[in-house]
Amino acid sequence: MIRHSLCKACGYISTIFTDFLFKKSTEFVWFFSCLLSTKDVGHWSPYDAVISTAPTYSLQKISTCRNTRLRELLSELSTLSYSAISILFLGFKDVTSRIPLTGFGCLAPTRESRGFLGMTFTTSSFEGRTPEGGIGVNFFLGGGRNPKQARLSQEEAVAKAMHELHELFGIEKAPQTVAYRQWLRAIPQYELGYEHYESSLKAVEEEFPGLFL
Repeated sequence: MIRHSLCKACGYISTIFTDFLFKKSTEFVWFFSCLLSTKDVGHWSPYDAVISTAPTYSLQKISTCRNTRLRELLSELSTLSYSAISILFLGFKDVTSRIPLTGFGCLAPTRESRGFLGMTFTTSSFEGRTPEGGIGVNFFLGGGRNPKQARLSQEEAVAKAMHELHELFGIEKAPQTVAYRQWLRAIPQYELGYEHYESSLKAVEEEFPGLFL
């Protein structure tokens, strides 16, 4: 929904950009092409600046860039490692918890050996997410500590989450609503050597004014 909101704020209410390419003129005017689908040709338009929020691994797809140095820097950034994350939403009707879920959520420290990274209590954080008297919980699985959890099937993830809910909050009733989504490259990792990527990001913005990553 973020892209819909951005398009609406920019005046492009009915347009969703699914891909992009850009090239640079000698005068540091950026030419940006938004493609509505992979079948479209796209139309180049000039801009003074381009702000990209795309993950670094997708930067290598910008293959039409004609500057060798910029291609080199973007290629380096595309090797940054990302951890996998999956998010499981469980919605319950007419269920009680041993501990009122009135906070934002919780994180699971490594020493507790829990089967999740953290959880958020959507009922108390966001209005209209569950029926009156219901409970909504988001589970976050995977991450750098336990990447295999992010690749669990929906059935496995639900079983793991229900075990945790029963042990922590005494919830035994099966959820009425289940939603599960996996992102195999979700969170960039600040591992040893990350300063190399910071240097590449800085070099891009210093050597190519108007391009912000």
